[in-house]
Amino acid sequence: MPLPNEKVIGEQILTKIDQLIEVIIAATLKNKDDRQKLLEQGYVVTGELLRLLVQLLGPREDYLYTAVKELVRQRLPDQRLLNGFGDFYDLLEEIYQKALRIDETLGEEREKIQPVHERGPTNKIERALAFLFPRVRIFKNHWYKGVNFEYFLPFLKLAVEDINWDRSADCIRKEFLCRKYGIQLLRLDSKKASGYREMARMIKRRVPIRNP
Repeated sequence: MPLPNEKVIGEQILTKIDQLIEVIIAATLKNKDDRQKLLEQGYVVTGELLRLLVQLLGPREDYLYTAVKELVRQRLPDQRLLNGFGDFYDLLEEIYQKALRIDETLGEEREKIQPVHERGPTNKIERALAFLFPRVRIFKNHWYKGVNFEYFLPFLKLAVEDINWDRSADCIRKEFLCRKYGIQLLRLDSKKASGYREMARMIKRRVPIRNP
């Protein structure tokens, strides 16, 4: 059963998908010179849609477009309706790619989720995680099912947070989500470790060390 916030986001996503379908169908009925205003409207709707999908799925470009395309298919009552709109999916891809380029918010989210190993660790917890799990992808500020984890290691189903970082009122919801999906939520106090090796020992005492 979806969590309350997850359900609201899901409903907003479907509303945006319906708006996007309407815009694209209207655009296919116009000649290329008259399409621009509709396309610009499509960029706005798609940007809003992408920000909602990022909250629910995380900022992963490799499946965001697939998710949009599949949702569009699901919301169309009959695929035969598109027989008269031959360039529907071409326009969908054009609008998506343009919205992706101009959406600065999504760009910031993609930057946040760059794996720690690719950009280099910057603090005690990052260095400790990179030291203990050298072959595991470690994501920072990762959105999962509508909540944000400071660090997330999908291979280990492990979320790690510094208690000095997360001061939100979302802790109970995170704990519920972690229990539901079998994720270990590890909360650490970085102030209690003098360096990353001591932090690594703190983590090692509580987490089985596995690498792919």
